[in-house]
Amino acid sequence: MRQERARTWMGRVSGLGLAVGLALAVPVAAQTIRGTITGTVTDSTGAAVPGVTVTVTHTATGIGSSAVSGGDGFYTIPLLSPGTYQATVEQSGFKKYLRSGIAVQIAQTTRLDIPLQVGNMAEAVEVVAEVPLVRSTTAELGQVIEMKQIQALPLNGRFFQHLITMTPGAMPVYSRGDSAENASAGGARIATAHTVNGMPWSGNNYLLDGVVNNEMQNAYINITPPLEAIQEFKVQTNNPTAEFGVFGGAAVNLTIRSGTNEFHGSVFNYLRDDAINSKNYFAAVKAPYNSNQFGGTFGGPIIKNKAFFFGDYQGLRLDQGRTVILTVPTALMRQGIFTEVSNVIYDPLSGQPFPGNVIPSNRINPISRVIANEVYPLPNQAGLANNYIENNVVKQTLNAGDAKVDYRINDRASIFARFSMAKRHYDEPAPGNIFMGANNADNTNHNAVLGYTQTLGSSRFFEFRAGYNRYWTHQYAEDFGINKNNDLGIPNGNIAGHPETTGIASFRPAGFSSTGSSGTGATTTSRSERTRASSAAPSPTRRRSPRAASPSTATTRAAPGPRAPAIPSPP
Repeated sequence: MRQERARTWMGRVSGLGLAVGLALAVPVAAQTIRGTITGTVTDSTGAAVPGVTVTVTHTATGIGSSAVSGGDGFYTIPLLSPGTYQATVEQSGFKKYLRSGIAVQIAQTTRLDIPLQVGNMAEAVEVVAEVPLVRSTTAELGQVIEMKQIQALPLNGRFFQHLITMTPGAMPVYSRGDSAENASAGGARIATAHTVNGMPWSGNNYLLDGVVNNEMQNAYINITPPLEAIQEFKVQTNNPTAEFGVFGGAAVNLTIRSGTNEFHGSVFNYLRDDAINSKNYFAAVKAPYNSNQFGGTFGGPIIKNKAFFFGDYQGLRLDQGRTVILTVPTALMRQGIFTEVSNVIYDPLSGQPFPGNVIPSNRINPISRVIANEVYPLPNQAGLANNYIENNVVKQTLNAGDAKVDYRINDRASIFARFSMAKRHYDEPAPGNIFMGANNADNTNHNAVLGYTQTLGSSRFFEFRAGYNRYWTHQYAEDFGINKNNDLGIPNGNIAGHPETTGIASFRPAGFSSTGSSGTGATTTSRSERTRASSAAPSPTRRRSPRAASPSTATTRAAPGPRAPAIPSPP
């Protein structure tokens, strides 16, 4: 049974901060997860019409918001949930104005100018033309990825992060994908991190419903919702508004769906196996692969036109086979016999070649002898390099979900809350034996938000948002808890009372694969609390190439030129 890791890499807590926003509504920037409708009310001559009440209604929830045009005819309706709206204007002396199909997107300002026509209010002017696509209200650059795109475009592994490349200036970082530490990329077969406008991938800021969704040490994403649960997300790449001023690359702003006046749900199950896969060129048999990604969503009204709920669940059961290729000492090399190599082995004491390229047994370090004979597996392939090939299976079990509630208090105030959690177990077997390096992990991540919005009169609004973000990774090696260094006789190799020192040291002889794992006993904890107002997946072939390290030995010295393999001594 595996034990919990004891060493802490990082315990980082951002202090609880408070910011309260009381802002003029003219002009107003698009708030973090909300949208804004703004424009000017005019008559048929183009003159401004003051004192006009403009009402917009969310077509899915029936929730309405309104604003009154000022002396210059300008109005602004902020703090709108993303979705499709209908605008209505009724003013004495003018025909009733109706306009449907107004799209409000996350962190976006929609311009809607309203030309009124003189006439009786019993008459109606219904406008069916779409709102112009050119944004004239802000200078920011970016792109909104809508729900239809998220759900319709084919994605390998079903990660919203892969759609970020639809934004100009975004490129994937192929070294940042599925790994023991990165639970948000569990099951990903290609990169989930991106560089934007040439900035490092760590310069991006990920937000979920307006609160931080980053792991602060390695800049991983904390929570990855299933595609069916995402309303939309926006990638802002340049000239963002002030609330996004903590990044150098892109702000990726995502919002979870809310319930509507109708009950809606979905169930999904994606299966993939190795039936049509081919075997690795170097492997004798095909590496197994079986992926089952399943879950569902459900949402609807608690009280129509007032209170709504939405929830989702996603599970992953993944057996991802891989072919591991190592370079290990041959049977003769383990005895000090290097007749299989053309390089001459020199005695470091006399400077003379060992007769017959054979190192006497009394000259081989006893620790090196044990490493060569007991730790390194025997070759199962011919040759001196890439002579050990093994198929094994990386197993992952992931359970994740979100729950969200929205409540309309009155025509001017609303509140919402959401809680998200993801829990994963990652099991990577070591090739050959437990000392040849592998990382296992248990991950438990949380993200939560509580938001309150209220309009104050016709020209001010108030928004309060409290967020909680916790990333916890429990990473350990296959040899965790085994005092192998002490068994080898390495002084202070494993220290009592410090379980993070258990396992075997990393032996890195030139020309051979290394031993040990960087994951022994490591724990990463990252947590932030804030209150405010306004890895490519493991490749099918895992080739553990020799490390560029000088041989550490007291008994051999290679002749000038290409170095011959040498039995290692302890580092």
